[in-house]
Amino acid sequence: FGFSVAMDAAGQIVAAANNGNNATSYVWQFGPTRPGAFNVFGSGCVGTLGRPTLGWAGAPAIGSTVALSARHLVSTSVGAFMVGTGETSIGLAFMSVPECVLYVNSITTIPLPTGTQGGVSLPVPIPAEAALIGGQLVVQWLHRDASANTLGLVFSDGGRLVVGG
Repeated sequence: FGFSVAMDAAGQIVAAANNGNNATSYVWQFGPTRPGAFNVFGSGCVGTLGRPTLGWAGAPAIGSTVALSARHLVSTSVGAFMVGTGETSIGLAFMSVPECVLYVNSITTIPLPTGTQGGVSLPVPIPAEAALIGGQLVVQWLHRDASANTLGLVFSDGGRLVVGG
């Protein structure tokens, strides 16, 4: 009875067994029971450097860290990641921020300064707790851009992070 273990290109463990005469073979693949995802939706409103956009690096899975980012921001300014568990779509023209839409039912905000290159990044550690698998966070970046509109604020697109594991 032969047995071997390898890792495929996606980083998942694959085990194979053979009964010795090649008549019967077995292959098992071990990996996340539910893959995580980060999806961007909607559109940011126009600021001095274009539309702020969200990005991410890393796989959103239990026991890992994902880096959320926002780009196309005025450098050395201030803003905040708005974080919630649900989506909304509220046009903000009534607040003198034309084309801007609020995409997150914000539970909390995480204020951060923008860097000299006009971006920001926030590491988000995801605890190794199986109960978090399938959970989601909705995020959006709010940014101070005095030249953009009457209120001096711009909003990014929305982002939905689903935890895998």
